[in-house]
Amino acid sequence: MKYSHGPGRASAPLATFVAAVWVGAPCDARADAYAFAETKDFNFGVVNLDTGAYTLCGNSGLLLAGLAADRAGHVYGGAYNGTGFYTVNPSNGALTLVGNAAINFYGMGSTTKGVYALDKSFNLYKVTIQTGAVTLLGSTGLEAGGTYGMSDGAAKLYLEQKGTLYVLNTKNGTATLKGNATEAFGALVQIKTLLYGGTAGASPQTIWSINTATGAATMVSTMQTETASFWGMAPTPKKEKGACPA
Repeated sequence: MKYSHGPGRASAPLATFVAAVWVGAPCDARADAYAFAETKDFNFGVVNLDTGAYTLCGNSGLLLAGLAADRAGHVYGGAYNGTGFYTVNPSNGALTLVGNAAINFYGMGSTTKGVYALDKSFNLYKVTIQTGAVTLLGSTGLEAGGTYGMSDGAAKLYLEQKGTLYVLNTKNGTATLKGNATEAFGALVQIKTLLYGGTAGASPQTIWSINTATGAATMVSTMQTETASFWGMAPTPKKEKGACPA
């Protein structure tokens, strides 16, 4: 998702992907997965993660540090390198200010239990969605910088930085290494049991499935019509199948 406050995108070690079945592997019989996607050009839309087909819903007019979603399906974002915390209108990407935090947002994600943010030093915070106020949980222990993205839609909070996957402890912020991938991702989203990552900086942008036990990734699709880097993804309502919500 981001490139500032540290070295540029680094080449990650090539992770071995075993073709044997692993938990969360794609299945041809399942329905396609969809997610809201925010890109570096401020566009907001819906992407079919399995085909790369993209529907533009609107332009937010502001770069967000990522997307987050609550259990009710509301979508949020914090201004990248800014204090504003916003709700995102999923029908057109328009932003409504909720409040201002005591930090500048450099990353944003969510679990099924809450919304979280990173500051420029990679400290982890919990966000109060009603006001935008943040509560410090602790340092991730990681050096800030490079390409990175936080996850949405999973029970755990994942961070992918420069091709390495971590799980963040949502009580104290500590990052636990899971493994290395073949790509660096700017956004992560879990749909059902499968974690997806969208690239940042590649051309064209691609979408990968990620083994949460090892970090290993395999390419699923190539993004269509939208060429800017992924900066955030969030689950769409189950009834939405590729169209912008009415």
